[in-house]
Amino acid sequence: MKKILLDCTRITDRASMNRLLVQTFDLPFWYSEPIDALQEFLAKPHPPLTIIVTPVKQLLTKTDRYGRAILHVLETAEQQYRNINLILL
Repeated sequence: MKKILLDCTRITDRASMNRLLVQTFDLPFWYSEPIDALQEFLAKPHPPLTIIVTPVKQLLTKTDRYGRAILHVLETAEQQYRNINLILL
């Protein structure tokens, strides 16, 4: 099982969160919003995947509604795709 760590300890705003998404998930940089690229990445077939998001509090306090939207995308993917496991720390 592949593990992806979304380490939010250094994010300070939406722009730094976008950079983290692009780097962590190896997303294409040309998307206007990396959250759209994340949705497409999660929808593609791949081997079992565990996504660990830490610290969730940092994600939510530094990015406000955008952080909640990212969590929503990840939680929805976990519900829709049996091969995705989400761990929130």
